[in-house]
Amino acid sequence: MRLDTNSIIFKTWLHFMLFSIFIFVLLWVLQVIFLETYYTSMKKDQIEKIGKEIAKWYGYEGMEEQLRAYAMKYNMSINIYNAHGNVRLSIDAFNAYRESWPLTPSDGNLNLEAQFIELKDQLTAQNSSQIHYTKGDGDGLVFFYGEALEVSEGVAGLQEYLLVASPLPQTDTTTLALKNLLFIITAILFLISLLMAQLISRKLSIPIINLTRSAQKLAAGKMHVRFNEDEGYTEIHHLASALNYATRELSKLDEYRKDLIANVSHDLKTPLTIIKFYGEMIRDVSGTNPVKREEHCELIIKETDRLASLVTEILELSKIQSNNAVFSPAVMNLSGCLKETLAGFEALGEQEGFIFHVEIDNDLRIRADEAMIQRVFYNLISNALHYTGDDKSVIVTLRKTRRSRARFEVRDTGKGIQPDKLRGIWERYYKEGTPSHQRSVVGTGLGLAIVKNILVTHHAAFGVKSKVNRGSTFWFEMPITEKIS
Repeated sequence: MRLDTNSIIFKTWLHFMLFSIFIFVLLWVLQVIFLETYYTSMKKDQIEKIGKEIAKWYGYEGMEEQLRAYAMKYNMSINIYNAHGNVRLSIDAFNAYRESWPLTPSDGNLNLEAQFIELKDQLTAQNSSQIHYTKGDGDGLVFFYGEALEVSEGVAGLQEYLLVASPLPQTDTTTLALKNLLFIITAILFLISLLMAQLISRKLSIPIINLTRSAQKLAAGKMHVRFNEDEGYTEIHHLASALNYATRELSKLDEYRKDLIANVSHDLKTPLTIIKFYGEMIRDVSGTNPVKREEHCELIIKETDRLASLVTEILELSKIQSNNAVFSPAVMNLSGCLKETLAGFEALGEQEGFIFHVEIDNDLRIRADEAMIQRVFYNLISNALHYTGDDKSVIVTLRKTRRSRARFEVRDTGKGIQPDKLRGIWERYYKEGTPSHQRSVVGTGLGLAIVKNILVTHHAAFGVKSKVNRGSTFWFEMPITEKIS
């Protein structure tokens, strides 16, 4: 199988291996190349620190025992001279290094006088009361720390000097041993890193690979595919959860698409069939009968109007949802707009026997597109008329709330809506109670979808309250604005 160098498995493995190699290189540089420099610097700091601690013991009882303990513990030579160069105290604890000790005569004894002269020269050269310096060659380096001690402050001739010396062992053997050991450790760790990189890359990628396979099934049209939310990490869980939600919404959208096709097909087919039928009737039967011809023509006109209304609402909803509708907000009289809309239903009330119970607060003004808000009124009241009960009562109210908002409500006395169906009623072509493509209830099924999109455009609060067999109440609220003069 061909290696995919752009896959998440390979990328994760590669990055892990590069990081491991970087760690190995850094380890080699620190442990091998800078080992000697680091060791020498650390040893010098240690001797200088101990020299300062020894100087603090100067003049105290038990000084010699304390200095001897330092010398034995840290493998040092500690000497105290008076102002004339005479040795007042000498403690030597590194005989093992005597052959490489600089300033040492051939008899193997320390040349204390030469050390004092070197100390004085260094103090003079650096013009300081504390000094440190290194003597010897690459085969035997010795680090010195010196300090001028005051026996009695301000008394001439009583000054004494401290000289601390310690050999700096060569690190060649240690470095070689470290290199050999480090080579073995590197080889072992490299193999472990190789294995861990493979395991980690697969562990990270398997949940993503599974999500990809499920997504491919979804892309192929399998709407019931499920993304596993129980594997992987938190981010994978969130992604799978989001994809499952998207799948459910796509499934609903697919159902709406099927309903849309069924509804449009039926709503177009039925009036067209009626138009064709009565057209044939006029041609074959009632063409010479003025009364029948008039009746058939009226039916044809009625069904044509139904078709025009359906097409108009489809186009209107499409414009609103695509943000192509003209939206011109201005301060409007909401109370007057509702009264004007209700006036258009008076004839229907007289002909069909509908009873309107109306309560409207006067002169409530909001900022909105008046034509759109009037369409909301029309659709909600028309919806109530379609679904109200046998008493044919519709209750319409418009009130000012305590929060200075205008609240519109329209309530019918019909059979109500099941709680699990309340959310779906705002979708296009949804008709609660019957299959949406049946014409048991007059209407296109687009009215509430238009209402929803108009109110969302106006950032209005809206909703529906319903109880089974006790009717439904549709409402919306918008903030009241100041009156215009």
